[in-house]
Amino acid sequence: MRTYKLFIRKYNFMKNDYEVIEKTIKTNDIYHEIGYIYCTTLEEIKRIDYIEIKEEERCENIDLEEKR
Repeated sequence: MRTYKLFIRKYNFMKNDYEVIEKTIKTNDIYHEIGYIYCTTLEEIKRIDYIEIKEEERCENIDLEEKR
């Protein structure tokens, strides 16, 4: 399974503006997950970007957070 970070740009009714939501998921099929998000959300989604998080990057981020 791979880990992805999603950046979902969707409309917020309360703010009357678009906002970016960050979400981290583990999956083998990223396109299935993106389709599921589009089909199940009530808000208008303008765009979804994603990046794959490598195992080394996750370890470095954990180390940096522990040092703080």
